[in-house]
Amino acid sequence: VAEFNEDLAIFEVAAAELQDLLQQQQRRADVVERRAAETVHGRERLVDARSRAASALAEQLRGRTLTPTVSHFLERHWQHHLVQVLLRDGEGSERHQRVLALATDLVEVDEAAARGGDAGIADRVLALHDGLVECLSSSGLDEQVASEWMAGLARTLAFPDVPREQPSLPSAPEPDED
Repeated sequence: VAEFNEDLAIFEVAAAELQDLLQQQQRRADVVERRAAETVHGRERLVDARSRAASALAEQLRGRTLTPTVSHFLERHWQHHLVQVLLRDGEGSERHQRVLALATDLVEVDEAAARGGDAGIADRVLALHDGLVECLSSSGLDEQVASEWMAGLARTLAFPDVPREQPSLPSAPEPDED
């Protein structure tokens, strides 16, 4: 514009450059807005998945007396894995049903071990192996640690007189405050 010498074309060029800059800024603002909306939606999905997992865990634990090993597994590893499955596959998916069945089966095996005299406990634990390892892996444990955990579970369930406790029921997760 400083070079204006009765040539109006310079204003057209300046207006076009300004328009390009404004469009570029608008695209950036749109991207930021979309990312913010996706972040909020993602957090809402995570809170919902955690709440659903806590409810499923409470349902599994309600009125049960379990070994600390099984109780700890359900509270830490299984619940975490269930949250991941809910986020990735959704409620009602085949994988979701398998994870819920795993908890039910594990609790039943623990209760059968508490009664003692069931020679099929070892076979039932072995049948759960793949699902248990998948849960442990979802929590970041490698296969070696998962195998060690499985051996510990087998030792725990081998003795019907192992102390059992009634785990506290999980509460609904609090939304993150950022």
